[in-house]
Amino acid sequence: MAVKVRIPTPLQSLTGGAAEVTAEGKTVRELIDDLERHYAGIKARLCEESGEVRRFVNIFVNDEDIRFLNGLDTELKDGDEVSIIPCHRRWAVTPPPIKGRRTTMATAKRRVQLVYPKHLVDKPILWQLGQRFPQVITNIRRANVDAECGWIDLELEGEEDDMERAIAWLKQVGVEVNPLERQVIE
Repeated sequence: MAVKVRIPTPLQSLTGGAAEVTAEGKTVRELIDDLERHYAGIKARLCEESGEVRRFVNIFVNDEDIRFLNGLDTELKDGDEVSIIPCHRRWAVTPPPIKGRRTTMATAKRRVQLVYPKHLVDKPILWQLGQRFPQVITNIRRANVDAECGWIDLELEGEEDDMERAIAWLKQVGVEVNPLERQVIE
């Protein structure tokens, strides 16, 4: 069964520059194996050695995060659309600590909803957020984006002051930031 797979920019070097490819599989796990057969090296960028999806990679099937479905065992059918979305700029290796950068684990998590106005829908806001605030880990929980508007339920992890600066920057560029219920996660 043919499934359309959207490939993020950092992985397009493995797909010959293609932003969208077709692959086959009855489950997401089989789909990733098929991608690996055609685009060597892509599985290592998506999955840990254990076979589980990397922490900083989100995979959506028809706009549903597989973590809220059956994970890698989520079934696929002909015509499904799979989107691979980096939730942080880390893909395969965490860079070594840089002088002055915190090396302790994040102290808090927070969930917010980002609402993008039409003029920002096609802008790489999350990528810019990762570049400006590398100490704040982002994790997309749900999303819906079209040509008119978009929203993303986002989990942030890091020091409180770093998250506050990141949220202030998002508001400054024109993204509406709304807290979600139970935003602080124990």
